[in-house]
Amino acid sequence: MISTQTDDFNVYTREAGPGKLTVSVECPSKAEMDVVDRGHGYTTVGYKVSKEGEYGIHVKYNDEHVPDSPSMVYIAPEAGDAKLVSVHGLRDRGLEVFQPFLLAVAFLLGVCSTPRKSLDVVLDVGAKSHAQGLHPL
Repeated sequence: MISTQTDDFNVYTREAGPGKLTVSVECPSKAEMDVVDRGHGYTTVGYKVSKEGEYGIHVKYNDEHVPDSPSMVYIAPEAGDAKLVSVHGLRDRGLEVFQPFLLAVAFLLGVCSTPRKSLDVVLDVGAKSHAQGLHPL
C-alpha cells in the first residue's frame, strides 16, 4: 500500500438525512485523499500514504464521529516478492507443534524478481517460532 496503492472505503449516509460528511486521515505521513459522491447517499473515499505505521481514519457526519470512528489502520511496509505468494488450505485449528501438516502455496510465476527452488517459512506458534524449509514436490 505504501505510495503506489490506494485503499478505498464506502460511507453510506442516505438514512442519516441531509448533513455534512467529513473524513480525515491522521499521522505518520500526510495522506492523499479522493472523496467521490456517488449519489443516493453513497460516498467513496480513497486514500494513499507514503510511510508505514498506524493511521487514524476519522469519519464525521454533522461534526460527530460515526460509529467505529476513529478507526485505526496499520500500513505495513512493502512486501517485495512476498506479495506474489499465497497460502491456501491451512487449517486454523487442530494443528500440533512438531507434527506434519499439509498446505498449498501458490506462486505468481514469471513475475518474481528472484526465482528460488525452495521457500523458507516461519510458523508463529505463540511465544516460539519455528523455521522450516519447504521444497517443491
